[in-house]
Amino acid sequence: MLGFSVAGVVRILYSSKDPVGATLKRMGYDFEDVGEEVVEFSYNSPEPAVMISRHYSASGIPTFTVRHVGNPTGQALGGRPFCLGTAHPRLARSILLQLRGMEIPVTYEATHHGPTPEAPLVFAELGSREEMWGNERLVRTLADAVVRGIDSYKDLNCEIAVGMGGGHYAPTFTNMDTHCFGHIISKHHLRETTDDVLRQAMVKSIEPVKEVILNDVSSSLRSRISSLALQFGLQIKFGEHSGQ
Repeated sequence: MLGFSVAGVVRILYSSKDPVGATLKRMGYDFEDVGEEVVEFSYNSPEPAVMISRHYSASGIPTFTVRHVGNPTGQALGGRPFCLGTAHPRLARSILLQLRGMEIPVTYEATHHGPTPEAPLVFAELGSREEMWGNERLVRTLADAVVRGIDSYKDLNCEIAVGMGGGHYAPTFTNMDTHCFGHIISKHHLRETTDDVLRQAMVKSIEPVKEVILNDVSSSLRSRISSLALQFGLQIKFGEHSGQ
C-alpha cells in the first residue's frame, strides 16, 4: 500500500482531445479537462482520479471498460515502460458495478497503457467505435455511473486482489463479485514482463493487496508468481482455467 488516503476526494477527469471527452464537454459536464492525450497526460495531484475516455477495439463491439494504468512491458504507450501506476481496486469495482445491467456490457480490462502517475488513477471507458463515442445517452450513462461509483465505493465490501492471466478482457475477474481488483496482467503480458513489474502489481495499490488470483496460466508462470507473492505474504487463489 502506498501513502494515499482511501477516504480522500476523487477527481473526475476528461480530455477535450478525446472523442468521449469532447462529448462530455458538449453536454456541459463540469469535470476537469486535462487538455492532453489521455495516454500521456500529466497528473501531479496526490488525489485519486477517474479518467473518462474512449475505448477502441477492432471488433467495434459496444462495451464499457474499467481498468488501471501502466505498461507491463517495454512497449510503452504513454508513461514509462515496465512501470505500473497506483491502483484503486475498490473504486474501480464500484464503477464497474454501477455500469452492470446497462444497455451495453461492462468488463474489466487488463492494465496495458499509460500514463503512469503516482496517484491512484482509474480509467472508465466507452467503446468501441466513433458512433458510440458521440452517443450522448451512452456517455451520460458512463459519466453518471462514475459519479455514483465515487459516492458509494467506501461502502463496498470485498477482498482486495490482483489478477494474473487470462485475456485482454477479463470476464473471470469481472464476475468475481467478492473481489475488488487492482492491476490485471494478461497472460500475453505475463510472458513478456519482468519480476519487478509483477511486484509492482502486488504493492502499487491504495489499499493492501491480500490475494493474487490466477487465471489460465502455465505451471511455470504459476511457480514464478507464487514465489513473488510469498515475499509479500499474499495468498494465491485460482480462477477458471487455472491449469490446476
